[in-house]
Amino acid sequence: MLVHKFDPFHMPGTAAYPVAVIDVCRAFTTAAYALSQGAEKVILVRELTDAFRVKSKYGSARIIGEDRGYPVEGFDYWNSPVQIKDIDFSGVTLIQRTTAGTRAMLLCQGAPMLLAASFVVAEATVRYMKMSQPAEVGLVSSGWSLGQDGPAEEDAACANYLGSRLMGRSADVAALFLESRKCLARWQLYGEELLADLRLDVELCLELDRFDFAMPAMIEDGALVLRKVHPPA
Repeated sequence: MLVHKFDPFHMPGTAAYPVAVIDVCRAFTTAAYALSQGAEKVILVRELTDAFRVKSKYGSARIIGEDRGYPVEGFDYWNSPVQIKDIDFSGVTLIQRTTAGTRAMLLCQGAPMLLAASFVVAEATVRYMKMSQPAEVGLVSSGWSLGQDGPAEEDAACANYLGSRLMGRSADVAALFLESRKCLARWQLYGEELLADLRLDVELCLELDRFDFAMPAMIEDGALVLRKVHPPA
């Protein structure tokens, strides 16, 4: 299998093969937690205004996300797995907007198979991508590293892990997690109050295969939607 890896500045656009968009810290870890706790679906949007517009259509929906890492006034939840990990979302429609992950998903929606990926759903993502026995796949690291023209450390590490598993190889998970924790350095600008939660979020984001489902994205009623799917073992 040929594995293509893309950074956030050179995304594939329309691809003829399955694509997984990776956002470890924190969009697609947060989405996985929400789906695991009963959320019916997660609607992905690009802009802050899109989130409020979609909510007006689904009156009981709740908005989750961030803008440049910060909580957004009017959103129901921050983009934080720690904040939502004990909430019962049974039957709830969530609208998610983030600076990197949801935007990257929308830019890649022309792929014949599109998934949201992170470490917590890694193996299930690999199994789902393999179902169609593709000759090639694409892995997009959606986040960026502060001050560098390249992917965020944790997203690049997850791409390396998924790439190894797609090719049937093992990976040095400890080394990949050590690389992933470098993300904390770029978060120092948020201040101690937010940083305390971010440190806790990182630990949840680095729980490999916590969930045994993948998060394929489908177009439903004109929107890009994530649902949980348990691929065959």
